[in-house]
Amino acid sequence: NGEYALSPKNKVWNLYHIPSGTKKAIHSVKEPGIPWFKREESGTPWFTDDGSAILFEGDGGLWKYDLNAGILIQIAVFEKYQTKIINGKWKGFSVSKCNIHDRQVDLSEPLVIQLYDPRENITSYVLWHKGKIKPVISPTSRHIESFNYNKAYTHFSYIEEDYNMPPRLVYKEIGKEEKVVYESNKDDKAILSLKQEIISYTNSDGISLKGILYYPLDYNPSGKYPMVVHVYEKQRHLANRYPYPSYDDGRGFNIRLFLEKGYFVYLPDILIQEKDGPGMDALDCMNNALDALAGNPLIDKHKIGLIGHSFGGYEVNFIATHSTLFAAYVSGAGHSDIVWAYHAFNYNFHFPDYLRIEANMYKMGIPFSHNKTLYWKNNPLYWAENVNAPVLLWTGLEDKNVTSDHSMAFYNALRRNKKSVIALFYKGEGHVLQNKEAQFDLTARILDWFDYHLYGKKNIEWIDKGMEKGDAPVKSLFERCEKTSSGNDPEN
Repeated sequence: NGEYALSPKNKVWNLYHIPSGTKKAIHSVKEPGIPWFKREESGTPWFTDDGSAILFEGDGGLWKYDLNAGILIQIAVFEKYQTKIINGKWKGFSVSKCNIHDRQVDLSEPLVIQLYDPRENITSYVLWHKGKIKPVISPTSRHIESFNYNKAYTHFSYIEEDYNMPPRLVYKEIGKEEKVVYESNKDDKAILSLKQEIISYTNSDGISLKGILYYPLDYNPSGKYPMVVHVYEKQRHLANRYPYPSYDDGRGFNIRLFLEKGYFVYLPDILIQEKDGPGMDALDCMNNALDALAGNPLIDKHKIGLIGHSFGGYEVNFIATHSTLFAAYVSGAGHSDIVWAYHAFNYNFHFPDYLRIEANMYKMGIPFSHNKTLYWKNNPLYWAENVNAPVLLWTGLEDKNVTSDHSMAFYNALRRNKKSVIALFYKGEGHVLQNKEAQFDLTARILDWFDYHLYGKKNIEWIDKGMEKGDAPVKSLFERCEKTSSGNDPEN
């Protein structure tokens, strides 16, 4: 009703009382000395529509803060699960540098709660009302989305899928068995035999991580196959997604296409900490993730490729300058110079980029001026001379998130050090390619790149031409066909 507002400031949930102009930090009853926002289980807050309390989503349960008594207590326990309220009423807007959200729940009706176990990638849905719990969807390893319900919360529908099961529409009533209304991709019989393994490993600090390993479709148990590794952050949650064969991904990476071509595909978790820097942390996790596959005789350890986009592109750039485990790299729209990026302005998010370099994904945790050595050690551009495998770079020329200058700078550094590199610059495209022709072009070239360097497929013209020493960077299909009036004038 406008009397209270919540804001996460300085890593603490602060409760503001607007009429009196006062504020207070919300603390747990069990641990009064620990601000609520710093606790692992703190989550999205929801005001009750009668203005009497705030509900907090979180790890392990649901919490209620009584606005009159000033007490926070746990009202529902869901051990090992992260909770998310589905049927709350939400609206919001942005002003200047502030995002305002009005979130309310009606406790006179049941709460629809999604439960998710990130460690095992298990999802469940329940109804919670006045302390009582009714299960809707039992814990499942399948991916659930498009969850719908009627006003009485008795009838539900949703879409479920898995790595070896195409998406299907399901209808469910409380207390009754689910009914499959529609199944997609019925002719995709090959996916039924797809083999997947969840690989467990740790980083050097002993923190548990997991990787998703897909086997090639129709693989021979006595054969040996190349592998493509995709890098970003934690990817364990992707293990239950149906792999569509498609050329229209704006990042150029499609798991199914690689599986059909006879590749292993590996999606390992990467954990970035405020310690050695994002590059060094990514390298550490990647080395341990690959070590965990050492006992698999089907993977050709000399034919492994690495691919990533955006922050994953940065990770590829850095790993390429410090590793000898890969035979080829693909880096899309990634930072190559974090020192440059740190002092640049981001015209996509409209803030100085040091904000996300110090925190967010990069987690440098300290200003450049306070520890220049840390930035230097984690900067791919400064180690370009150490790259020992071919690199394919791609970027959109209109990218305002990670400008194409980063790809050009890394290209120049690699060329100057006589490394094998090709750069693709897509006209009119941003951080993720949108034009269907550009998407197809990029996906096809990435497949070509790994076929060339991992499977030994030769006579691919654009690669042969681009790998010639001293040649200009190969551009996208759209630019290669364009002729300028300047001819071969180096000033243009």
